Amino acid sequence: MAVASAATQSVFLSHASRDAALAQHLCALLEGKGVRCWIAPRDVQPGCSYPDEIVRGIDECASLILLTTSAQSLHITSSTRWNRHTSVGRPS
Repeated sequence: MAVASAATQSVFLSHASRDAALAQHLCALLEGKGVRCWIAPRDVQPGCSYPDEIVRGIDECASLILLTTSAQSLHITSSTRWNRHTSVGRPS
């Protein structure tokens, strides 16, 4: 049986700042089940450009979860992140 790489077992968790507590809860649930999550600000490298780190996180993850609430649905960044994820040949 082939073992999946860390990248294929990882998800980028996109959320609005106002939904941070909910996103962190979802992240904890997923990671408790063995799914590695990339979530800001936890995985943003100190001293690096925040937008560049978001792009790096999206590029390094196999999947993207778009946590959609009333706060996120009005946020233009969510569509930008989704477009980035799907533009590199990942399934939508």
